[in-house]
Amino acid sequence: MKALHGAFYCLIALTGVGCDLLNVTNNNNPNREAALGTPTDLENFVGFLYAVAHSGTLGGAAIPGCTEPCIDGLQAQMQTMGMENVSGLANFAMGPRSAIPRNPIDNTPGSQGNVGDYRDFTVEHRAARMASLAIAKINQFGTLGSDARTARARAFARFVQGVALGNLALAYDSAAILTETNNAAQIVPLSPYDTVMSAALRYLDSAIAIVAGPVPAGPATDWFPPPTAAPWINGVTLTAPVLAQIAHSYKARFRAGVARTPAKRAAVDWRQVMVDAAAGITKGTDQGALLHELHLLTTKPFLYVFNVDEEELVDEAFKNEQRELVAPAEAIFLNAKIESELIELEDDEALELLQSMGQDEPGLTTLARVGFETLGLQTYLTAGPKEARAWTIKKGATAPEAAGVLAAADFERVVDFGKVFAFKNDVNHRADDLVDPADPALLGLHVFFPGFLLDHCHLCSS
Repeated sequence: MKALHGAFYCLIALTGVGCDLLNVTNNNNPNREAALGTPTDLENFVGFLYAVAHSGTLGGAAIPGCTEPCIDGLQAQMQTMGMENVSGLANFAMGPRSAIPRNPIDNTPGSQGNVGDYRDFTVEHRAARMASLAIAKINQFGTLGSDARTARARAFARFVQGVALGNLALAYDSAAILTETNNAAQIVPLSPYDTVMSAALRYLDSAIAIVAGPVPAGPATDWFPPPTAAPWINGVTLTAPVLAQIAHSYKARFRAGVARTPAKRAAVDWRQVMVDAAAGITKGTDQGALLHELHLLTTKPFLYVFNVDEEELVDEAFKNEQRELVAPAEAIFLNAKIESELIELEDDEALELLQSMGQDEPGLTTLARVGFETLGLQTYLTAGPKEARAWTIKKGATAPEAAGVLAAADFERVVDFGKVFAFKNDVNHRADDLVDPADPALLGLHVFFPGFLLDHCHLCSS
């Protein structure tokens, strides 16, 4: 029957009527002209772009065609691989990513995390494609009503292009660089990750140049902050300076994290990373609190460790110059070779070596102490008949909050009846400010109460 149909169609063609068996309308193709038919439609479309790019890092709904749940996100994997988080769970493939040395991540069917990896790859490309379509449509319109409104949409679309491609370059060895000049009917070839990252940084620079420049002509409402009909960046009052700061934060993160080998890591322009970090969203600001979930490099506390030679270790002028370079962050100077030697020496010999270099303590000791201060952490000790242990808590933690770090679920109730010793150099030293030494009933002990603040001088015994 199929053969007869074919013969019939060919007969029609031979008689001059003509036909094309492959020329059929695909009703699943998006009607972009209708969906983006007006400046308002386009502006709303632009306002949703970042939500798509963000869902590629933190997870979202399953994509069509998945045979298993595709609720995945690059962020959890990358934080685990970067030793920022630790997990032995299979969720987000975090467990396999925690192995040391790191295992290669492949895309073979059935490999650990391959469905999620494909999902994230698809979503980030979707965000980049949508942003490039928005730019193409802006160019087609010429104006969205005013220079300000046009520039606002263009800046945000460029920003999302940069974010999406940067996320792809961080996690994948290749990706497609999607631009407004691409033919939507053609497949864009893959480019190496470092080429993709270069394109991402250019797009972010383009967005920064627009919002950091003079305010374009137009009504004040056509500039930043944008209208609330779309989320833009959810939860953030998006002024032009804030968008520039966020773009700088992404640049700092991308520059610092894209290197794949020790050689490429050594070639990173760390001075430029610091410049972008300083211009980005920083911890302690209102924006920093709102943007915590973005895990931007510049919202994290900074501590710079310089591995210097023996001459630089005692060169105060050199060290002050480096301190000024990274201020207000702390700077630690150490010599890795000397640190390894100190570990092998007896205490008196180690002290003698340190004093000969004008140092009060080993560099690793300084690093641990300043690291805890930078993170706002401290330790307290618990003691029982069999052991004494140190627990890490946040500074300012109350007794019940500190009890929450213990494995025993009932400790918060029990600890109210415990005792607190205050000490400086050893547990035998009791601080007079906590108790009345003359009170024979207390015998130098202090009973917990819920609002009691623990600090690094406290030893708890229940």
